[in-house]
Amino acid sequence: MNVVLDLSHLRYPAAAGGWEYARGLLAGLERVDLEDIKVRCPIRAGLPPLDVPRSFEILPLHFRGYASRVESAYFVRRAKPDVVHWLGSYRLPGSGNTPSLVLINDFNYAMYPSLGYPLSPLGRLAGAIIDWQLSKATQIIVYADSVADQVHQRRPQASVTVNPPGPGRVVLSAAAPSTSLVDDLGDRPFILIVGNNAPHKRFKMLTKAFSQSSLPEAGYLLVHAGLGLDGSGASVRTMGRVDQPSLSWLLERASALAMPSSNEGFGMPVLEAATFGVPTLVSPNVPAAASASELSQVTVISDGDWVDALSSLQRSPRVHVRTLDERSVIFTRLWAEHASVVTRAWRRTGGG
Repeated sequence: MNVVLDLSHLRYPAAAGGWEYARGLLAGLERVDLEDIKVRCPIRAGLPPLDVPRSFEILPLHFRGYASRVESAYFVRRAKPDVVHWLGSYRLPGSGNTPSLVLINDFNYAMYPSLGYPLSPLGRLAGAIIDWQLSKATQIIVYADSVADQVHQRRPQASVTVNPPGPGRVVLSAAAPSTSLVDDLGDRPFILIVGNNAPHKRFKMLTKAFSQSSLPEAGYLLVHAGLGLDGSGASVRTMGRVDQPSLSWLLERASALAMPSSNEGFGMPVLEAATFGVPTLVSPNVPAAASASELSQVTVISDGDWVDALSSLQRSPRVHVRTLDERSVIFTRLWAEHASVVTRAWRRTGGG
């Protein structure tokens, strides 16, 4: 069976999530049976090198940006593979009658209107384009059951498979963190929030709930790793964008991670925190909670209960921190499980 795994849309660091997914998937594919599958991999110019299975044929594209996707589409039309796997929601039409598999790793634009999430005019246009592109897929892989239900209702022509990803490579980091970060936080206990602030993240709501809880009086900090939460105070620290060693250091030491989002595409920080053994507090609409609950304590918090939930952390401190070796085992297992589902989908899509 001939498969094209199309990575032409990836860019870094602008699409770091897609890049991390590609790295995890390729690591998982090293550990599954590919004897009957030949994989060709178009990768756009200007990317850092990828560690790919030795059985893969890498097809370096000459162009960047939109031109690389045109070049990839031209290659696919000429190659006539059994299966085209488009990595991401965005793709170009033009693969003819070749069965295609689409991974929805950012379904926000296509799905949030039905959830009542406000979108800009550009967001609505992107959602319409993605929705049209999904109409051409014969197989769709999603990260969570809640997404699968919505996709199936909208695109009943496709077979929808739920296949959660593994964690990002931050769980494998062992490098030294930023010295200024270590000096600023010292030994104080803290609750961690990760990601760039946006209305659906509801970080301001969490900050208010934290200030009303018993934690500030007990010496706890609320630490934000990301952008968009203004100002630091006596009990709040906004660290800005942090590198992987610094984020790893934060996850090793956090008393808990909080994600109060009204909606999430997946919620990767929750899965990464659980891999470290960090207890997490999440709102009901965070799909990653299902995967994370197998690895650590995950508590789903309803609106109005965040003050009490945060206060309860003082009475139940974190007791376990996983070692790098333990995290590596989890990383390998989860990505191998994900990759095995992907290869089964390839065989099913291509009639193998």
